[in-house]
Amino acid sequence: MVRIDPDMLEQWQSLNAAEQYLNLLNCWFSTANWDSVGEDRSRSMGMNQEILAVYRRLPDVLSHLKAKQLGMFHGTANFVTLGLLHQFGWVRLKYDSKADEGRAAVIESFERLPFGDTMLAATCGIEHLHNSTLAEFRATLLPYFLDWKRSLELPKAEFKTGEYTLKLSWMDVWRRLVAPAETSLEQVADALLDAFKFDHDHMYQFEFRDKQGVQTQVDCPIYREGTYFSDEMRLGDLPLVEGNSMRFLYDFGDDWNFTILIEQISDKPSRRSEPKVTGRSGKAPPQYENHCD
Repeated sequence: MVRIDPDMLEQWQSLNAAEQYLNLLNCWFSTANWDSVGEDRSRSMGMNQEILAVYRRLPDVLSHLKAKQLGMFHGTANFVTLGLLHQFGWVRLKYDSKADEGRAAVIESFERLPFGDTMLAATCGIEHLHNSTLAEFRATLLPYFLDWKRSLELPKAEFKTGEYTLKLSWMDVWRRLVAPAETSLEQVADALLDAFKFDHDHMYQFEFRDKQGVQTQVDCPIYREGTYFSDEMRLGDLPLVEGNSMRFLYDFGDDWNFTILIEQISDKPSRRSEPKVTGRSGKAPPQYENHCD
């Protein structure tokens, strides 16, 4: 399901064509990654390395191909990058007009365009744009695009007050948890383990996708090599809405996988000071016997 932020859409529609193009290009270079589209590859931000690897392997002249002669490109990722280079106007692709239904069209020819070579030269430090800020990217390209006056501004994260209703599930077994927005994820983990009659002797991790689709991990407090920790993040801090879910991985040896669905977020002040299980279905699995994920 695609969710459109109305404020971001309004911002986008207010940009001129050059600003829209360059904001998208910056996202591709600096913040997009394969994980954001569901590919479990690299979680590093920015795809500048893919751009370089593909673009620099293209010949300088128009190349006509026969079927299956794109041996220089292997795997879906390279073809996706090549397709994006086409969409951004750096190369020109020509596809077979007689593609079989349900199969990707074969590329018949590709051509490096002067605009692409110019953009590569303009960004000359493209290797160093990895994780760059929008301001740095804009400063690099502004001399070539004088119409770039405005950029998209992501909304600042705000704490959501109220009460959360969570469905904690393992396969068909579930427990419903109601908790105030001030509840830490550490408290959620404790409540889940108690609800399923598990001990608290192992490490755990929450995983969810943020508004940009990037996989985010929140680790238990005893694991101090991560970025986010469960005793420091509250339910109201999560960049999630009703219908979104998190993965809760417990015991990295047995790998218990739970799903935490956000069923409801009430903006009314909660009368509870602590999370409480209010519903249940199914018998909790034995923790130390064989189980299926």
